[in-house]
Amino acid sequence: MVPKGTELTEKQKAELASCYQSCLEVANEIGGIKTIAFCAISTGVFGFPKPDAANIAIKTVNDWLNTHSNHFEKIIFNLFSEGDYKEYINVFEPGK
Repeated sequence: MVPKGTELTEKQKAELASCYQSCLEVANEIGGIKTIAFCAISTGVFGFPKPDAANIAIKTVNDWLNTHSNHFEKIIFNLFSEGDYKEYINVFEPGK
């Protein structure tokens, strides 16, 4: 949990990245999985700041895909709110 108004630590950022990596690794071990969907992990009651969470999610997934070619056909980020969507769009299309 990230108390409101506190600065994220490197450990908290690494732990969030690890969530995505772990999911990708487990799904990768199951040969028939071609699509994986992620929610905005920890941005709800756990209070992880949405801009940071979006950056970590997308960077972590992209980095993982760059070292594990052609396993997944589709990665879905299933977001809860318009605000979540905007944060992810800002990462994919900066300045938009």
